[in-house]
Amino acid sequence: MLVIISLIFTLGGAFMIAAGDTIGWLVSGFFGICLVVAIVGMFPKANYLKLHKSGFELCSLFRKTKYQWEDVHMFKVKKMYVNTMVMFNFSEQFQQHITMRKVNTKLSGSEGALPDTYGLTAKELASLLNTYQQTYTNN
Repeated sequence: MLVIISLIFTLGGAFMIAAGDTIGWLVSGFFGICLVVAIVGMFPKANYLKLHKSGFELCSLFRKTKYQWEDVHMFKVKKMYVNTMVMFNFSEQFQQHITMRKVNTKLSGSEGALPDTYGLTAKELASLLNTYQQTYTNN
């Protein structure tokens, strides 16, 4: 859906440029970038979540991040605007990304969030992650 919407607005910006409206450059530029990101996100292995006994690995636009189960306090479901997401706070022992965690907490009320639900509902994914965490840690 994002590809289609971005394509429509990119073309709309191009028509604005052709009609002499300079704001069309901004419209085409912004939605052109959105279009590229949406297409890249469709590549195999661009986005995934892997669960292991030791923790989980998530990949978003080919950027991988790994966490141990002990790094996370608990997974929860939260509605952010129109999206229902899986969010979490880090445990006290996890001392990385302090500044970004504070910013995230101010913006969303949680220190971290998963970028997708990977084919599950947010509630199903949070439950699965909490089950893995309880199974493979002493929490």
